[in-house]
Amino acid sequence: NVLVNDSKNYSSFPDDALEYLIKYQNNSNYNLIGLELTASLNGTMFDFSTLNSGGGYFDSSNNTIIWNAGSVPDFGNLPPNKTGQLKFKIKLKPAIVSGSRNLFVDMAARLSTPNVPPNVGGEEIFAVAGVTTKISTQPGFAGSAYYNDPNFGSSGPLPPEVGRETVFTVHWQITNPGNDMSGVKASAVLPTGVTWKNVVSVGTGQPEIIFNKNMSEVAWDLGVLTRGIGVTAPKYEGSFQISVKPSSDQKNAPIVLLKNGKLLGTDTFTKQTIIINARDITTNDLVDRPGEGTVK
Repeated sequence: NVLVNDSKNYSSFPDDALEYLIKYQNNSNYNLIGLELTASLNGTMFDFSTLNSGGGYFDSSNNTIIWNAGSVPDFGNLPPNKTGQLKFKIKLKPAIVSGSRNLFVDMAARLSTPNVPPNVGGEEIFAVAGVTTKISTQPGFAGSAYYNDPNFGSSGPLPPEVGRETVFTVHWQITNPGNDMSGVKASAVLPTGVTWKNVVSVGTGQPEIIFNKNMSEVAWDLGVLTRGIGVTAPKYEGSFQISVKPSSDQKNAPIVLLKNGKLLGTDTFTKQTIIINARDITTNDLVDRPGEGTVK
């Protein structure tokens, strides 16, 4: 029996830490002597530099961990019904190779001995078990804001001033190097005092960014986000304008322009829900005028 992070059907993600548990039991009526257990690791996403072999010997020529009686006393003589378990740990690489799809890693365990009991046929007794772990995509979601936007220009004072409107342009960029995603939506909340200007720009053929006034939510419903966006195909980029007219109680501090940003969707290969959170954006976080957002 083999588990990954205590599950038979665990779905992983880049940079994840995997703990493998191999359980063994002698279900025969014989003492089994001279056992050897091997765990073969297959997959381009394994980061072998992070391997903790759990007392086994790692053969890097074939990416296999080996345990025998020298590391597991049970394997010298395993009596009937005797059980035991072994663990080892390894991490996945921190990033998906650009454009890769339907990635997984595989571990195959084999417990065997050439010491066949009398009256048992064959040259070897063995048992095998394995587990395949699917790896979810790693989309990117980045937000940034400009005062003097290359396309929309600028309007109003900076630093912001009490009682005067200043317009800012927010840009969202979305990438997806791995598996296709469905039900994809980018969203964020406009705090009280931030105004939606209903000025939007998106790439050709991309859905519009909309504002739900009742929820004070900016939303970009993308539906299906195919693999390779931002890698083998252009990244998704949308922009929209918002404004602030600071009140007297906001003086001497920056203003939060956008909060609770996130990208939500489902990986169509692993069926995992993917949530990418984006940092809040303030008037001090402008790409073209950083640190100049304190209200005067």
